[in-house]
Amino acid sequence: MQIGLKSMSTKNKKSGVSFEILAVPEVINLLKALSSDGAEVFLVGGCVRDAILGITSFDIDLATDAMPNEVLELCKKFQFKTLETGISHGTITVVLHKILFHVTTFRSDINTDGRHAKVKFSKSYLEDSKRRDFTMNALYMTIEGQILDPLGGWNDLMSGEVRFIGKPIDRIKEDYLRVLRYFRFLAQYGKKKNSIQPNVLSACAESLNGLKSLSKERIWDEIKKLLKAENPLFALEAMKLCGVLDVVIPQADVQNLSKLLGFEKRFNLKPDALNRLVSLSRKTVASLILDWPISKRDRSAVEIILNISQDNSSLRVKSYKYGKNLVLRSFLIFLDELHEGQEKEIIAEINFGSSKKFPLATKDFIIYVEPSKQLGELIAEIKTIWLESNMSLTRKALLSQLKAIQ
Repeated sequence: MQIGLKSMSTKNKKSGVSFEILAVPEVINLLKALSSDGAEVFLVGGCVRDAILGITSFDIDLATDAMPNEVLELCKKFQFKTLETGISHGTITVVLHKILFHVTTFRSDINTDGRHAKVKFSKSYLEDSKRRDFTMNALYMTIEGQILDPLGGWNDLMSGEVRFIGKPIDRIKEDYLRVLRYFRFLAQYGKKKNSIQPNVLSACAESLNGLKSLSKERIWDEIKKLLKAENPLFALEAMKLCGVLDVVIPQADVQNLSKLLGFEKRFNLKPDALNRLVSLSRKTVASLILDWPISKRDRSAVEIILNISQDNSSLRVKSYKYGKNLVLRSFLIFLDELHEGQEKEIIAEINFGSSKKFPLATKDFIIYVEPSKQLGELIAEIKTIWLESNMSLTRKALLSQLKAIQ
C-alpha cells in the first residue's frame, strides 16, 4: 500500500522560513505512515539544523516513540523497504526511491565505552534530546514544520555557538568521535572565537588517548567534512591548541593551509578537502594516505601532486606531463608567495602546456628506426629535447635534431 500525497511546502511558525525538506513527497509519505497509528514522529538533528539554515540535506533522521518492531510493522504495511543493521540500537533504515531515512526510537544511554553505547528506549523526545551531543542537533521538526527546541539549540545555531549538552567531558566519554565532531561543527557553524569555552578544550585535551581508539574511517569522515568548510582555520587552530590535531594529523601545519586558503580565493577555487589535507600535512601525507581509507583515485592524485612538487620543470612542461588540474593543485599547495596580478600569467602557462601536442609523430621516426625498443628510446630522447626547450622548438627544428642524431 502506498500513500499518495501531493508535493507540499511549509513554513516554520517560529522563523517563517520555507523548508524544502517538507516539499519532498518521500519525507511526507514516511512521516504520515509512521504516525498513522498514533505514534509521535519528528525529523531530527542535522536535517532540521540544515533546513533552518537553508541548506539542502541528504542525511535525513527521524525520531519516534514507536518501538523498532512497530516501525518495522508499519513499513511492512505500507510496503517500504527496510534495513535492520542498526536495530539493536533502535534504528531502522527505510529506503524510499533510493533515499535513505534513519528512523530511531526515542532513547537514552545507560552505558558506554567511548565507542558503543547500550541504550534503553523512551517515550519522551525530551529524554531523547538529552542524550544527543550538541544543542543544535537536539532540534525536532513536526510534519507541519513546527520546531521543538527543548535545549536552546535554535539560539546556539543562530549565534554560531557549538554547545555540548551537559558536561562536555561526559558527552565525550560516551563517544570519543564527539571531539572531532565538535571541531567540525566549529568549522561549519562557529562564528566567533570567544564562543569556545575553556572547559571544552580541556575536555578535548583529556580525551587524546580516547581518539586513538577510533577507526580511521570515522576519523577521516569527520576530517574530510571539516576541511570542506569554507574556512576551517578557526577550528584547526583550536584543535592544535589542545593537542587534538597532532593526534589525528601528525606534524600538521595550519600556517601552510592558511596560505592555500588565500590562494584559493585569488584563483576562485572551491574548497577541496584533499588539497587542504596535503597542504596541512605536507611532511606526513605520503604515509597518512596509506593508513587512511582514502579512495585509490584520491591516493593516486596525492602521489602525483607530491611528484609534481619535486619536478623542477616549468609550469607549462609540468602541465603537459601531468595535466593542468593536478599541476595547479600542486603549485598552489606548495607555493609560499604569489605577487599581485600573477594569476593570469600562471593560468596562461598551465593552459598552454596542457593543450600543447608533441610536434612529431611516430612516422617521423620510423624513417630512421624500425619499430623496436630503440624506437621508443629515440622518441623519448627527442621529446626530452623538446621539453628542455620549454616546448619552444618547432617541428622543423626537431626534425633537424632527429636527423643529426641519426
